[in-house]
Amino acid sequence: MTERLQTLSGYGLLWSDVADRQGYRIQFLPGAFADSIRAGDVQGLLHHSANYPISRQRNGSMTLQEDSRGLRVTYRPNGSQAGRDAVAMVQAVDVRGLSIGFAPVDFELIPPDKSKGEKTPLMLVSKADLKEVSIVTWPATRGSSIAAELTVRQLHEQDKRKSKPQASPEVLELRRILEGHKEVKPQPAKTARQELDALLADIKRQEQERAEADEPFQWLRHEWDIINYAYFGGSLKSVPEFAIVDCRNHAGSGRDAWGWCTCSDSPRIIGIHEPFMEDKIRRGTARNVLLHEAIHQRLLETIGNHDHDYRFALECNRIGRKLGLPDVSESQCYRWPFTVDPMMENAGRKLCEQYGKSFAAAACVAR
Repeated sequence: MTERLQTLSGYGLLWSDVADRQGYRIQFLPGAFADSIRAGDVQGLLHHSANYPISRQRNGSMTLQEDSRGLRVTYRPNGSQAGRDAVAMVQAVDVRGLSIGFAPVDFELIPPDKSKGEKTPLMLVSKADLKEVSIVTWPATRGSSIAAELTVRQLHEQDKRKSKPQASPEVLELRRILEGHKEVKPQPAKTARQELDALLADIKRQEQERAEADEPFQWLRHEWDIINYAYFGGSLKSVPEFAIVDCRNHAGSGRDAWGWCTCSDSPRIIGIHEPFMEDKIRRGTARNVLLHEAIHQRLLETIGNHDHDYRFALECNRIGRKLGLPDVSESQCYRWPFTVDPMMENAGRKLCEQYGKSFAAAACVAR
């Protein structure tokens, strides 16, 4: 019989949550995941990695339910190292919640209501293909962090039930000194609750340091997923690796680029020019470069084409019509979507000039 560990539960998201995706917002309607739950094969993963499965709806080790608050998820992790790691990290509050992997099926794009101070459009999803729900360090929405909050409360309750709290290092040192008959001023011993609070503060600090290093790549992966499902129906075959680099004089070609996509898929790598990832405001430019590179990936995977030719222009125009952008010709597509929005191109040029050199506005150099 397969070993199952401690049950973990929480909310993948709340219906009231509106997640800000830096350029658009997304919200799910009740019933959005009903078909996926009935299909019964949602996967439970650790950190969105298919290499670390910890439970699965099909074998009964994972249950999902849409209730009045949101999408409730319960795991009974397997006895693999990933399953043990998941339980240990949740108990230690090294991870803080849940995040879903999905493909939007039916959704409505609602323009921002400027009278309410809204600045970005809202993607209101009424139906989605739920692929997996992951235990993650940073939850996708505020409501999905409840799994970690419940674990903290459980640790507090366990601490209260202890008849004799474990002595802290400071208390042990004090005892050693007193036993040596040295005159010292006794320091009050920390309570178990104070020690737990100090531990959680240290964990939070370490977590923040790790998140600051990993966040840009997590953001690129998330945006690539949205682009894949929203504009290519989830048909892009391989998840690329991402590089945040100086794209000037790309690959010794003498050409400056804002991004690039490798022709080889072993591995497929998408590069984004470093200044575009420095803060949230500039990432609107990075998202558009990523969309451009995703078109290259699509054509490379389907017909082996990496040129900015009429086939690339057709893809630009197909996606552009969804976004309300005018069509471009073959001679214009090498800078798409910046070609059709001068504000985006000017912003990109300004960032590049601040970085040290005025760019030729080539959005991609395929290698």
